[in-house]
Amino acid sequence: MHRGACRRRASAVPIWVRMLAGALLTLAVTTLSASMGAAWSGVLSVFPLLGSVLAVSAQREHGADFVARLTRGMVIGRGSFAAFFAVTATMLPQYGVAASFACAAVVSVVVQGLTRRMLAAPRSERAAREVAAGPRAE
Repeated sequence: MHRGACRRRASAVPIWVRMLAGALLTLAVTTLSASMGAAWSGVLSVFPLLGSVLAVSAQREHGADFVARLTRGMVIGRGSFAAFFAVTATMLPQYGVAASFACAAVVSVVVQGLTRRMLAAPRSERAAREVAAGPRAE
């Protein structure tokens, strides 16, 4: 199997059990949010909670290479995620839901596009060197 290939295998844990685990984790964070405060419950619910549920499910279904790419993508997407909520939090009090979410969506897409563009340049150079070097034995 070449590097980066996704493999699919049957999971020993049924999907409904994994869904239930994710729901219970979400319920726990939501229940504890009053004592943790909005900031901590938001931080805990987004990356560790979502990331752990996705990583475990992806690991079981597709293997470690897929999980590495998944978590890398999640980290890369954090900038646009943060931009969306920063714009929303700033605009909501004055401009309402529709305008705030519309502007936040545009800013989020722009930030994600800039992030991808910034990351693509070094990768393109590295990919060109790897193609020039030829295939590697694994």
